[in-house]
Amino acid sequence: MTFLRTYLLSVLLAIAGSVSADGQDRQDTSAIVGGLCSSKPTQMNQALNALGSFTVESSDPLVIENNARWALWIISALTKKQLVCSPTGSGFVKGEDELRDAVTRELTKVDENVKLKAPFLHLPVRPTAEIIAATTEMILASVTNDAVSDKSLESLDKKPEQVNSRQLSYLLKQSNLPGRQVKQLELVEAYQLLRSEDLTDYSTALAVLRENASRKSLTALIEIQSSLSPEASGSKVEMTSNAINAIETELQIGQFLSVLYSGLSYSSILFLAAIGLAIVFGLMGVINLAQGEFIMIGAYITFVIQELLASFAYGLMPFYLLISIPFVFVLTGGIGAAIEYSVIRHLYTRPLMTLLATWGVSIFLVNAVRVLFGTQNLEFYVPHYLVGGVTLFGDFLVTWNRLATIGFAVLVLLLTWILVNKTRFGVNVRAVTENRNMAGAIGIDTRKVDVLSFALGSGLAGLAGLALSTIYNVNPTMGTNFIVDAFMVVVLGGVGSIWGTLLAALLVGIVNVAIEPVYGAVAAKVIVMTLIIVVIQFRPEGLFSLKVRK
Repeated sequence: MTFLRTYLLSVLLAIAGSVSADGQDRQDTSAIVGGLCSSKPTQMNQALNALGSFTVESSDPLVIENNARWALWIISALTKKQLVCSPTGSGFVKGEDELRDAVTRELTKVDENVKLKAPFLHLPVRPTAEIIAATTEMILASVTNDAVSDKSLESLDKKPEQVNSRQLSYLLKQSNLPGRQVKQLELVEAYQLLRSEDLTDYSTALAVLRENASRKSLTALIEIQSSLSPEASGSKVEMTSNAINAIETELQIGQFLSVLYSGLSYSSILFLAAIGLAIVFGLMGVINLAQGEFIMIGAYITFVIQELLASFAYGLMPFYLLISIPFVFVLTGGIGAAIEYSVIRHLYTRPLMTLLATWGVSIFLVNAVRVLFGTQNLEFYVPHYLVGGVTLFGDFLVTWNRLATIGFAVLVLLLTWILVNKTRFGVNVRAVTENRNMAGAIGIDTRKVDVLSFALGSGLAGLAGLALSTIYNVNPTMGTNFIVDAFMVVVLGGVGSIWGTLLAALLVGIVNVAIEPVYGAVAAKVIVMTLIIVVIQFRPEGLFSLKVRK
C-alpha cells in the first residue's frame, strides 16, 4: 500500500509538473517555443500553426483565455525581437530589466556565460505570425465578450489559406460575433475549402463564393480551374465553370451599377453647381464666371463652422454638415447679392462687360481665399454616419457619403422647384424672365428680383461646395474644375429650366463617368462637348426651354 501510494503521488506530481500555473500544457508550449527558436522558416511556420491550434485545444473558456494571452505574448515577443533562445533551444522573453521563461512566464536567471540570441523572423514567416496573432486576438475577444476588431478580419482576408483551420472553426461557432463578421469568416473558410478533395466541401465553398461575388473570388476560381487535372471529377469541373460564369455575370452587372452610381453622384454635384447658374442666366442673361468660386466659398464656410464647433462645441461635431447648411446658403447668397449690387447691376446692358467683370470677381475671390487660408487642401472631419458603405451586387459598393450627396441634391431640387413654382417670389422670377418690361409695368420690382435671384443662385452654388467638402479636395481653385461643366449643363438643358438642368446634369455626369475610365479625363470632356454641340445643332434652345416673350 505504501508503494502504491508513493507511485500514485509521483504520477500526480508529474502530471501537475507538466501543467503550468495558468493552465498551459508545458510539453506543447515547450515544443512551440523550441520550434520558434530553431530559426528555420519551415519549423517556425509549423510552430506558429501549432500555436494557433494550441489556443483552442481546451473546452474551458478560462483555459482558452489563458492560452490566447500566452500565444499573443509569445508572438509579440517574437516580432519585437524580445524572444531570445539559448543554444539548447530554451526560450526566454526579455523585459526592460528582467528575464522570463517563455513557457512558464516566471522570472528566471540565466548563466552569464550562456549566449542568448533572438531568432531571425524570415519574410515567409511574418504573414503567418500576423494571421495567427489576428485570429488569436479574435478568439480572446470572443471569450471575454469584447468586440472583435475589423482590422483583425482584414488580416485574415489577405491570406485566407494561411489561417489556422482549428481557430477558424472555433470562431465560427461563437454566437457573440456580428453577422457581418461571421459572413467574412465564412468567406475565409470557403477559400480554404476550395483546396478540399471532398466534393461536398468544394460545393459549399463555391456556393459561398457565388453569394459573395468579387474579383478576388473570381481569380481564386480561375486558378483552381487551371489547376484541375484532366482526370478530375467531371462534376467538379462543371461546378467550377458554372460558378465562374455566374460570378462574371454578377461582376458585369455590378460594374454597370457602379458606373451609374458614380455618374449619379457626379451629376448631383453638377446639378447643384448649375441650377443657380441656370436661374441667373435665364433671368438676367449674365454669364457668371464666378459661379465656381461661390462653390469654393461654400466649402470654406463649412470649414470655418467645423473649426468653430471643434473649439467651442465639440459635442456637435458629428452634425457640423447639417448645422452648416443655413449658414452656407445665407452667407454665400449674401456675398452674391453684394457682388450683384456693387458690380453686375451696372453692366446689364453690356453682356461682354458682365463676362469680364465676373471673371475679375473670380480672380479676386480666389486670391482673397489664398491670403486668408493659404493654398493647401483643407482637412475635413468626416462624420461616422458618412464613413463606409454596403456592397449590394458584385463589386458594387454604395458609399454613404456619395449617397448622402445624391439625397441632398434631390432635396435641393424639390425645395428649388417649390420656391420657383409655388411662391410669390417664384411667380415674379418667371414673370421677369418671360418679359421684363411688362413685369415692371405691372408693379414688380425687377431690380429686387434680380438681386434676390442672384443671391439664390450663389447660395445654391455654396450648397454644392458644402456637399463637395467631404468627397473632394477643397482648395482656392476647386471651383474652376466645375464651371465649364456647369455651363455645358445649362446650355444643354435649356436656359432657366430646372428640369432641363436636371436632365442635362444626369446626361453629362453619367456619360463623363462612363467614358473617362476608357479614354481618359481629357478625351471624356472632348466627347461630351462634341455630343452637346450635336444636340445644340438640332435644338439651339436646349432640351427644355422657357417660353420668353420678346
